[in-house]
This record gives sequence, C-alpha cells and structure tokens, in this order.
Amino acid sequence: MKKRQRKKNEKLHVRLYPDEANLLFMTSEERELAVNDFMQFRQKLARRRYRELKNLRMMYVYPNGTSGKQFINSMASQGNVNLNLIQAAATTIIII
Repeated sequence: MKKRQRKKNEKLHVRLYPDEANLLFMTSEERELAVNDFMQFRQKLARRRYRELKNLRMMYVYPNGTSGKQFINSMASQGNVNLNLIQAAATTIIII
C-alpha cells in the first residue's frame, strides 16, 4: 500500500476511540509519549485492508502515568485487591 493510501485509510476508515482519562494523571513528557504511541498504533492499524477496518471498532486505553500508578498502589494497599489484576485491566485494548 502506498503512503498516500495509508494516510487516507488512517483518516477515513480507522475507528479507534481513545479513552483519555489516564492522560489527566500524566506529566507532560509522559503525555507526549502516550500520544505518540497512540498515533503509531493508529498508523499500524491503518495498514489493514478496508474489509477488516469497516467493521472494526476499537477502544484504545492509554497507559497509566506515574501518579496514576501511585494512586492505584495506595488504593490496593488499603484493600484486599491484587495489584497485578488492576494494572493489567487498565492497560488493555478493548474491542467493541
């Protein structure tokens, strides 16, 4: 696929809905890295065929920042919750 076609597919056909709640608890450097990762994932997704993209609806969840991880750790230490399960659930990509 040519570069022009990839850009067109990315703008028109990629239905990737970001969950931006984790961006609130990030520093500016972490936020830039997270947004760049999102754009790279979106470009990678745009390389698929139109047939695959037209019915694909995904929700992208940004990773947790340092202050978000500290908050999760403090909440997990207060209760009987497995910290690994919470962090794994916070960094998954949900396919709708």
